[in-house]
Amino acid sequence: MRDRDFKLSVLNGIFFAVVMSTLQPGMVLSAFFLKLTNSTILATLPMALRQVGWLLPQLVASNMAEARERKMPFYVIPSAVRFVLLVLISLFTYLLGANQAGLLIIVFCVLYFVHSSCSGICGIAFWDIIGKTIPANRRGRFMALRGFLGGILGLASGFYVKYMLGKSGPVFPSNYAYLFITAALFQAGTSLSFAFVREPITAVKKDRVPFKKHLLQGMSILKADRDFRLLFQIRILNSLATLGGMVFVPYAIKILGMPESAVGTLIIISTCFALPANFLWSHIGDNYGNRLLLLICTGIYLLVPVIAFISYYVRPVPFHAPFLNGYDMRGMVFILAFVVSGLAVRGRGIGDLNYMLELAPEEKRPSYLAFMSVLLAPTVFVPLVAGLIAELFSFRTSFALSFVFCLGAFLLMLMLGEPRNNKKMPVLLKL
Repeated sequence: MRDRDFKLSVLNGIFFAVVMSTLQPGMVLSAFFLKLTNSTILATLPMALRQVGWLLPQLVASNMAEARERKMPFYVIPSAVRFVLLVLISLFTYLLGANQAGLLIIVFCVLYFVHSSCSGICGIAFWDIIGKTIPANRRGRFMALRGFLGGILGLASGFYVKYMLGKSGPVFPSNYAYLFITAALFQAGTSLSFAFVREPITAVKKDRVPFKKHLLQGMSILKADRDFRLLFQIRILNSLATLGGMVFVPYAIKILGMPESAVGTLIIISTCFALPANFLWSHIGDNYGNRLLLLICTGIYLLVPVIAFISYYVRPVPFHAPFLNGYDMRGMVFILAFVVSGLAVRGRGIGDLNYMLELAPEEKRPSYLAFMSVLLAPTVFVPLVAGLIAELFSFRTSFALSFVFCLGAFLLMLMLGEPRNNKKMPVLLKL
């Protein structure tokens, strides 16, 4: 592992944290669509578009990438396109605004879908290069540094979002246009920093496998690799476990009466807690294995829908504290659910991805990553289903279902093997 490449990859993550804070589908974009439509279902549309766009190109991209010694072009070119698309999104938001909300939604959806597709292609290349560059027992530290240092800028971004969406910030739609152009500038930073990483050249099959054969090989992975199959089932359940989290922003604004600027407040508070947690999660993953990390974080996530459910029944007693004046006790309980969610999701993300990188043979890593994404294609509808459940039934129904699916994921995780032991068997007692 070259120290220069490690630092550049961490720098990439620092810039990316700002992009995510200012362009977060479940928060900023959800509030954006809620502002345009006042619909809980449509407020979940950016999350669905993100997932659909991310998944669709990965199978083709992985088929092409596996026959290439260098994967970097599959990162640099789509990443440059992402920058252009964010500039266009900002421009159209400023020009169309609320006066042509219907047209703005259509244009935004098209541009954001293509942006997400480019992100899917970039992801295949990025994680394959990381897999070749950073050893398994250092990836937790790598992701912790990205999370911690990026979290510091993410914290500043939270104040920026809070100001932009608050009463003292620019009026709509200028406030969102400024957020999107900020995301574009930092998107350029992510592209440039990672483009200078010196990708190790490893042996590959020079001839590109026909797409049909590539597809059949992917299906064989599912049949032959027990842990891959279990991880797929766990990811399905974890995705369904986010039914409650997908409607957090509409719930906070429509039911709890929190202001739109609360999006920035939530980013700030969750980031403050997530910063030190990055090192705890990385320590567990690097030293005790990512399977254990997955179990711990999924167990913690079980608390999230429970706390959110309880917040509905808390009396709206005024709460007075620095930075949180104007929020009542219901809002404070909800914020607790959001904080716990951020901690658990961050740790689970580290463990989940690093588990996959350890599980996949080096020569088949793009296929492992891509086929997992493609197999998860049905989950792209989870955000819309979450919005539909909240509209037709209640937000509490979404929270209750989240708990049930999360519990299922936790129980299934007990059967996962530990890749570092080179075993394909349950490790039920090795907690």
